[in-house]
Amino acid sequence: NRYLVEHKIGEGGFGAVYRAKQTQMGRVVALKVLHPKMAKDAQIVGRFKREAQASSLLRAPNTVQVYDFDQTPEGVMYLAMELLQGKSLHSLLYEGGPFDPIRVAKTLAGIAVSLQEAHLQGIVHRDIKPENIYLEPRPEGEFVKVLDFGIAKIVSGESGLQSGPALTAAGQTLGTLEYMSPEQLMGAQLDGRSDLYAVGILGYEILTGKLPFEGRTPAEMITGHLKTIPAPP
Repeated sequence: NRYLVEHKIGEGGFGAVYRAKQTQMGRVVALKVLHPKMAKDAQIVGRFKREAQASSLLRAPNTVQVYDFDQTPEGVMYLAMELLQGKSLHSLLYEGGPFDPIRVAKTLAGIAVSLQEAHLQGIVHRDIKPENIYLEPRPEGEFVKVLDFGIAKIVSGESGLQSGPALTAAGQTLGTLEYMSPEQLMGAQLDGRSDLYAVGILGYEILTGKLPFEGRTPAEMITGHLKTIPAPP
């Protein structure tokens, strides 16, 4: 009774995102809902709660704002967050090709503002990739938004929050292979530098139109991250 669902925006393996209106305030939001069958998986529920916990600490203008997190009487878990109007870097790169250097620099600067606050709070995003970066059209120009702290790890910081039990088994990695740092690939302890590594990969890609490390198999991709020096852009 708090949100009026209007229509589905997108769907993935873990849940769906809907455009909805917060009935008491009239605010339009993106409502991220966990699939009921996933609510039985303790690890997935832990990731969903971690996203809400991490996002609730972040107020940087370049980070997507989370307004609400709750569970309905029927057990449906949801996040209400800022509804984005722009397009992802993934879509923009696919539609228009590489960015000019000034646009690359402005995009990376916006990502850095978001990550600086997260890292000062002891939060590592762990899944920086073009699908998780949006550019919104605004009167003053494009504005960068970083989203999906869904696999973020709260490692330290002034928040006073405990990171809680590990959400992955020892040596298991979560993230996207093309953008993962060597230490993330090896299942080692991470800090904010792993996010900066991913930003570097992303910057290379939107500038040149290709990844610095390309492989036909996961093994070749991992070898690239661990042992290969990429060609200068």
